[in-house]
Amino acid sequence: MTAQVAKPGATPTAATDAGARHAQAVADHKAGRRADAARIYEAMVADDPGDPRGWFGLGVVAAQDGRPADAILHFERAIAAGGLRAEHHHNLAGCKTALGRLAEAEAHYTEALRLNPGYCEAYFNYAQSRAFRTDGSRWAEAVEAQVKTPGLSAADRRFLHFAAGKFWHDADAPDRAWPHYQAGNALYPTRFDRDAWTRQGERTFSAFDAATLERLAGHGHYDAGLVFVVGMPRSGTSLIEQMLASHRRVTGLGERADIHAIAEELARRTGRPHPDYAAHLTPALVKGFGAAYAQTLRAAAPDAPVIVDKHPLNFRHVGLIRALLPRARIVWARRDPLDTCLSCFQQNFRSGQHYSFDLDDLALVYAWHERLMRHWTSVAGPIHRVDYACLVADPEATARALAGFIGLDWDPQMLAFHTTDRAVHTASRWQVRQPLYTSSAGRARRYARHLGPLVDALARHGVAVEAP
Repeated sequence: MTAQVAKPGATPTAATDAGARHAQAVADHKAGRRADAARIYEAMVADDPGDPRGWFGLGVVAAQDGRPADAILHFERAIAAGGLRAEHHHNLAGCKTALGRLAEAEAHYTEALRLNPGYCEAYFNYAQSRAFRTDGSRWAEAVEAQVKTPGLSAADRRFLHFAAGKFWHDADAPDRAWPHYQAGNALYPTRFDRDAWTRQGERTFSAFDAATLERLAGHGHYDAGLVFVVGMPRSGTSLIEQMLASHRRVTGLGERADIHAIAEELARRTGRPHPDYAAHLTPALVKGFGAAYAQTLRAAAPDAPVIVDKHPLNFRHVGLIRALLPRARIVWARRDPLDTCLSCFQQNFRSGQHYSFDLDDLALVYAWHERLMRHWTSVAGPIHRVDYACLVADPEATARALAGFIGLDWDPQMLAFHTTDRAVHTASRWQVRQPLYTSSAGRARRYARHLGPLVDALARHGVAVEAP
C-alpha cells in the first residue's frame, strides 16, 4: 500500500491515517515503548489485515519479548499480505532458529539474501545458524565481494567480516578466517574501560568477604528451586542450561538481567556503587529483593519445580546471589582459557561484552573471572564446577553429577538435550540443537600461529596456559 500525501487543508485519507499511525508506531518502537507500539500495530491490522506493516511490527515486538512462536505467525501474515521483503524472511529465520527449526530457517535466510544480496546482517546471522563444512568457502567468497562495496557503514562491515570469518572457519581455513575476525573486532565503536573493571573487581573481594556474607547469612529468601549458571561467555553455559532444561522438572529461562538490575537498584538505594553497597545491606533488603526475584521467575515458569537463570556475567554477583537466595544452586561453567577467549573473539556480540573485541581485554576479564570464582568458592559455596572438556568427554557422568548437585533424580533426556523443544536466544542457539560433539574442545589448536599475543596476555594477567 502506497501512502498518499495529503494537501494542506485536505481531509486525511485512510492511507495517510495508516501512514501516520505506522510512523508513530515505529517512533515508539525505536524509543523502547514496545507496548505503545504494539497497540498501534494491533489497531492497524484490525482496520486493514492486508497491510503487512502492522503484522511485521507485531512480529518484531513478539520476537523482542521472547515469544518467537507468536512472532513467526505475525511475520507469516506479513508475507501473506504481500510483504515479500528480505526483512520479513530474515526475521522469520531468526525466530525459527531460536526454536530449532533449522532447515526452515536456512530457506528463509537464503530467500532474504536472494531478495537483497547486500543484506549484511542476514549474511552474519545465516553464518551463525548452521555449519558450512562443504560450502563455507563459496559463501565466504561471496561475502568478501560484498565487503568491498563502497559506502558501507561500520556496523555492516562488522557483520560481513564476522560472517566471512565463520564461513572460512567452517571451511577449515583458519588462516583466511583470522584476518576477518581481526577486522571485525577492530570496527567495534566502544572501548573497554579496563581500569574501571579492575577497580571494581578489587573492591569485590573486600565488599563481599566472608564476614559480610556471614552477617547476611540466613536473611534472604529461601527457594531451593533456583539455579544460576555462571562463567565466561562461550564457556558452555548454554549447553549446561539446555541439558538441565531437558529434565522433566526443570525450566530454563535463558539470560536474565534481573540480578544486574537488583545490583543497580541497591546501589541507587544505598548511594554506593557496586559492590560497595554490600556494607549497607540489611536483612530486610536481602529478603525483600530475594523474594521479588523469586516471584518474578516463578511467574515466568509457574509450574516448574526448578528454574535456571544462565546469565554468564552473574559471576560478578555470586556474593549478592548468595545473600539474596541462600539456598540457590550455583553452577560454574569453565572452559579452557584459550578456547574461551578465542570463541569470544570470534563472536560479534551486540552489547554487554565490550571486552571481547580485544585479545588483551579478553585475557584481563578471563583472569578476573577465575579470581572471582575462586573467591566465591571459598566464601559463598557450595559451587558446582562443570569443566567443558569433561562434559564432552564423559557427558553422562558429568550430567549425573550436575543433576545430583541440584537435587534432581536422573533423567536420560538430559543427554538428548538437542531434541528438547524450547526457544534458545543466545549465540549458541545452533550448537545446542546438535548432539554433543568434541570439535569445540581444543579449538585454539587450529589458530595456534595467531594466538601468541593471547597466550602472553593471559600469562601477564596470571593465567598460565601452554601455547597450542
